[in-house]
Amino acid sequence: MSDLRATLRSEAAATEQLRLSSPGGAVDELSPYDRATVSLWRRSHTELTEQPEHRQFAEAGMHAVLAGLRRWSDPGALFDSYEAETAADFALIRSLLPSDIPEEMIWRVREAAFYLRWRELTDSAG
Repeated sequence: MSDLRATLRSEAAATEQLRLSSPGGAVDELSPYDRATVSLWRRSHTELTEQPEHRQFAEAGMHAVLAGLRRWSDPGALFDSYEAETAADFALIRSLLPSDIPEEMIWRVREAAFYLRWRELTDSAG
């Protein structure tokens, strides 16, 4: 039971930090599921930008995916895209990263790109 409490406290702290770092109260308007999704994106972005190994490849992948995400002009479409268009994003990221990169990093690069687009959309709205 203490593991569950620790996990819930950690997620609550991450959500609060996300709420405070998002301009215009954009996170306050989200469902709990979408808040958790944005928190996941943010965590992936933070971990990748703080990791010196392969950082240049990760940033290239993030920005390649971000370029495609710019076709979405509202957060709702961005969330829909996150659920629907995974194969093309993963193929693009894999084409830019070395072949020995762990699979988890491929996922994190994609999530980080979504976080960057989320920030672009919510920063301009706030």
